[in-house]
Amino acid sequence: MEIIAIDIGYGDVKVLANGKEFKFPNAICLKGVEIEKYKLLSDNVPPKNEYLYNGKKYLVDKKINNAMNTRNIQYLLSYAPLLVYHALKLANIDLNDGKKRTLVTGLSVFNFKYTNDFGKILNKFYINDELVDFEGRVKIRPQGRGIFDSYQGNKKGLVYVVDVGYNTLDILAYKDGEPIPSDCFANEQGANKIIQDMKNILENKFDEINFTEQKAKEIFNSKKIEIAGEEISFADEIETLKSNYTEYLINLLSSRKDILYEANLVIFSGGGAYFLDKELIKELVKTADFSELPYEFANVRGYYEYYNTNNAKK
Repeated sequence: MEIIAIDIGYGDVKVLANGKEFKFPNAICLKGVEIEKYKLLSDNVPPKNEYLYNGKKYLVDKKINNAMNTRNIQYLLSYAPLLVYHALKLANIDLNDGKKRTLVTGLSVFNFKYTNDFGKILNKFYINDELVDFEGRVKIRPQGRGIFDSYQGNKKGLVYVVDVGYNTLDILAYKDGEPIPSDCFANEQGANKIIQDMKNILENKFDEINFTEQKAKEIFNSKKIEIAGEEISFADEIETLKSNYTEYLINLLSSRKDILYEANLVIFSGGGAYFLDKELIKELVKTADFSELPYEFANVRGYYEYYNTNNAKK
């Protein structure tokens, strides 16, 4: 059984399949009008990121304009098959080779009530007149569980996972490896919060420029911007934003005394973990640790390892 692990984040899609580990932006836009057949997409060979889905043409991945707003579960329930199909193509998986495959993915605790709907839309779909059918082998894990499974350190006792995603912040609890559902919670205060603050700073300083979230994220990561040939540093502002978000997170954790004072381990990870003040985290959370770099792949590695190991035991 071949395992395909895909972490469909609201910012990036992370993939581990066919011996490849990679990511691409969660970006989709509608292209053109409704059509009936893939062969009508173009008189020439269509771009590799252009797909026919439900009678409409779409572009997926980077370098597209007017990308849809990705920050809600209805977006995933409508368009996740496009992201999965694009991932399969980038992983060079031949869907006609007759192999049995299991798709493993995840959903935030915030959206976990949609598990059945999410699994159904991913189980069987047509794109470019090609059938993708996992025949019921779609496994959905709670976002953050992959971080727990891929963590290589001691996980005995009470362990919390703090998964800072782009849109959601998920906190999961485990006792000797078993989940504690009553202690798991999530909200929509992920890394986008700090990027929105960065965007506001930029637009206040350069009110004649309309900054997209993607551009604000690029500036946040590089800590600078070039305007009319002049390089302007935002290093100080960014350090303040990181400290502010870290303090917000610590205050949230402080409302749960068991996390700060009873937990044997608190694992921080997710793509938003790069935005945290790591020294401040370790100073205030005495049992804190971070997952292996790169943080954004911790979930997808855990998804893959869990089901790959279980399959090997059968």
